[in-house]
Parts: sequence; structure tokens; C-alpha cells
Amino acid sequence: MKYEEYIQTEAFRKFFKAEDRKKRWRLPILIGSGIILLMMIGALICLDFIPEEKRTDTLTVLGYVLIGASLAGLIVLAIFQSMSTSRDNNGNRLPAYSAAMLLFARENLSSGWHVENGLLTFCISVTTGAEQGKFNTVSLIRKEEKLELDLSGFSGTLTMQDILELILYGLFDFLENNAVQITAIKCCFWVDEVRGKEEFLYRDGKWRWLVRTIKGRYRNVVKYARRKNLIA
Repeated sequence: MKYEEYIQTEAFRKFFKAEDRKKRWRLPILIGSGIILLMMIGALICLDFIPEEKRTDTLTVLGYVLIGASLAGLIVLAIFQSMSTSRDNNGNRLPAYSAAMLLFARENLSSGWHVENGLLTFCISVTTGAEQGKFNTVSLIRKEEKLELDLSGFSGTLTMQDILELILYGLFDFLENNAVQITAIKCCFWVDEVRGKEEFLYRDGKWRWLVRTIKGRYRNVVKYARRKNLIA
């Protein structure tokens, strides 16, 4: 399946509905969390802080009622949070979301990489918008080529780590399908035209821990995409 086709499917669009719900219910969630906290404090006062000789049966019952109500509230909040996010309990993107990143990377980022004397280098350039966490432009710089990425299909939900992960998906696909000898991979970030420090992602036969983690997620999303017949 093509990337443009996939981002129109309900499997992917549901994440933006979840994000909309999350924004719309942010204040009620904060208020609900505050009420739950107050109920838990009330339960502690009724059952622990009031001396036993002054504690009446009514206060004891009230304490247990407050505990039950606060636990029920926590369960409701947890269920709502799970319905309002594109991430799992570990903070990783869910496979149906990552599949869009994979399809984009395979179509746009699996070629154009340059290896010189075993060294592969690239930079990621982003310009930020007025809204915190949003990016106006994202570009991949390889040698003299600057490729601006059209990530509008993700509706501004990508984080900086998501962008690195998406680009690495393209690099992993390139390495899997091309017989090239790599001794080191270096990457740097430009943020609002300020260049960051170059970092080795791969050197001496070892990937950095973060990249190893991303590579594990890459393998998982490839398996998911094949299982869903999104890729061959």
C-alpha cells in the first residue's frame, strides 16, 4: 500500500481523533485528577490521620467510600488516556501509527544515501513554529543535497525523536537492500539554523543504544506491516 493511501485509512486517522479528544478533554482530565487526589487525601485523613479513639464508624465508612471512588476514578482516567493516545504504555508509537512512518520512509528515504570510505553522514534540519513542539519545515541533508520532507500527513503530531526514527527507517531499508560497507554513521541536527554537535550513530561495529532501540521498533513495524499486507 502507498503512504498516501494508508494515511486516509481509519486505522491511521483514528489517532488524530484521539489527539482531538485529548485536547478537548485536557481541562476535565486535570479537574478529575485533582478531585481524585482530594478524595485520596480525604481517605487518608479519615482512616489514618484521625486518632483511633476519635474515629467514628461514619468516618471509617467514609474513608473506605473515598478509597473506592478514587480507585474507580483512576480506572476511568486510565481507560480514557489509553483511548486518547497514539503511544503504548512504554511511550512508543503504536504499530498502526509507525506503519505510516515506515511507508513514508520506504517511498522517500530509502535511496540517495552516500557512503565515502565507509563513512555515511547526514544532517536533519528543522525549523520550529510558534506552537511548542510543532515544526514548520523538516529537511534531510546528505552531501550537497537538501531534501525537504512533506510530513503534513502526520498533522503536526511528530516529535523530534519521531523524525529521527522516521529517517532511520529509510536508512535501515537502504542498508538492508544495498551491499555497502559501513564503518561509521554520523548525524547532526540543525534547529532553526543552529547546528548541533555531530554524533556517531554507528561506530566500531556497534549502534548507539538509542539507535538499537529504534532498530528493534523498525523490525517490529516491518513485521506488522507485512502481517497487514501493507508491504510485500
